[in-house]
Amino acid sequence: TVADGDYHQGLGYVSSFLMLTLPTPEVARVLHVLSTQEKYLQGYWKAAPQAFGRDAMVFEELLRRRDPEIAQKLRGAGVVPEAYAQKW
Repeated sequence: TVADGDYHQGLGYVSSFLMLTLPTPEVARVLHVLSTQEKYLQGYWKAAPQAFGRDAMVFEELLRRRDPEIAQKLRGAGVVPEAYAQKW
């Protein structure tokens, strides 16, 4: 579990990726460091991830500038950046 008991589903993507190449105890250590050390993605692995939400909005703006048609299709379909940005 996450050190402070707070959890965000995006951490599952990270742990799944790590488990492809690392032994389970090492994955646990990496996840512990990510969730407790302020210098690593602070605010990402919380139930209400404000830092991630901010970065997802930045991602959406960059997508809008790079490929406005795709950005518009996603928004038009009601897909918010928080739904797809965590996978990248």
